Amino acid sequence: MMWFLSRCATRRAVCSLGLLLLFGCARPVRDSRAVYPVDGQLIVNGRPAAGAEVTFHQLNVEGPLCEISAIVESDGHFVPIQGDGAIGLPEGTYALTAVWDEDGRDRFEGQFVDPSSPIATVTIRNEVNLLDPIRLPGLR
Repeated sequence: MMWFLSRCATRRAVCSLGLLLLFGCARPVRDSRAVYPVDGQLIVNGRPAAGAEVTFHQLNVEGPLCEISAIVESDGHFVPIQGDGAIGLPEGTYALTAVWDEDGRDRFEGQFVDPSSPIATVTIRNEVNLLDPIRLPGLR
């Protein structure tokens, strides 16, 4: 049984990393700024939004700008991973948006894709950043 669980966990980690690399920075190499751990949670209608994609849009930045996405896990948690595998984000303020693809359509119906009207705004500091859970109302 443990072999099956570890195999599933490994498969999930590899798939998650592949998706994050696909949806992460378009640049093959990130800039040289340090990144700090970030852990968030997305809840919709009181349940984890497993499979949703949360994108961090950095605000008020000078220099290279990179938007990083994270896929929400089955427990609702999401962790941004840089294109080079580094876990976390550079210091700064970020607007968060979300899409939740199901059979080619966004379950949110585009309600949460505009960074000027984010689902949350967060500040990442030079420390471990545990974000408050993001709770979204019922779907239309």
